[in-house]
Amino acid sequence: EGPAAAGGLLLGDVLVAIDGARVASIDDLRDALGQRTVGDELKLLIVRGGERKEFAVRVGERAAGRCG
Repeated sequence: EGPAAAGGLLLGDVLVAIDGARVASIDDLRDALGQRTVGDELKLLIVRGGERKEFAVRVGERAAGRCG
């Protein structure tokens, strides 16, 4: 129900890159998101069912009670 779902991402998608920068770990993801503000648009490259797909997703507020 968050920004990822609104951008078309599904459970099981594998995140490969954000704005062209490789994402190989949770630390890479945190670093990439830490440089963005709410409302910024990100270009995500994911793998779904063995196929690469690109999505545009807007950064949203972190849900209350969520960590990471």
